[in-house]
Amino acid sequence: MAVRKTTDAAIAEMTVAQAMEHRRVAIAKGVTREQINSGQETLAIALDAIKLGRGITILPEFIAPAGGCIHILDNIPVVLDQDWQEAINAAGSNTPADHNVRKVGHLYLPTGTSTKNCRLLLLNNAGAGWDKALTWAQQYPQLKPTAPRHVFDIGKHCPQLHYELKCNPMYVVATTECTFRDDQQACYVWWDGSKREACLRWVSVFGHSRGWFAFLCLPDQPGPRASVFSEVSTQ
Repeated sequence: MAVRKTTDAAIAEMTVAQAMEHRRVAIAKGVTREQINSGQETLAIALDAIKLGRGITILPEFIAPAGGCIHILDNIPVVLDQDWQEAINAAGSNTPADHNVRKVGHLYLPTGTSTKNCRLLLLNNAGAGWDKALTWAQQYPQLKPTAPRHVFDIGKHCPQLHYELKCNPMYVVATTECTFRDDQQACYVWWDGSKREACLRWVSVFGHSRGWFAFLCLPDQPGPRASVFSEVSTQ
């Protein structure tokens, strides 16, 4: 949960009696005793709201579809203008020279001229396919489709991702499709033990239990908001 933190100075200004009163009001407003006693930042938000006399809002977590799960990758360096073949080789050193993924670089022009640290969300959609994954992401304005270079750099910088997620083998697919040989296709990276490959396949095949859809998180985009007092998200 993305929250606004209370400063040490603000905490220092309160007496014990004031803190106890704020605790009482926070509980009356819907903040649970469990949240307060566990040291979660919800109490800090509640104290801010009470002291400042105005509503404090929070960004709820992304909520995975029923049966699905989400994994966040922070600060992945993405070379936005890297040569296509070099990006593929870095993503998957086991990629054959004749793979179709090597033939679509002209369909994915660079989206910038530098290296950018990106926050990437991976969605395992409980076996649901491409269309449902994109529809899920559309409910969050801060989520945007990834280009193949985003996913290639996940392969480069996260070679043990399949072990971290306990999903071996697995793949991560970029969510910007292309038209190749009259079919809608997308690029992905495949992990299988010590091997990694960059690949290209029809969007219709994506979505089984070993598949993860990659989306770009844009922190400057507003997300759906909820009052901390009307609904405390524990997702």
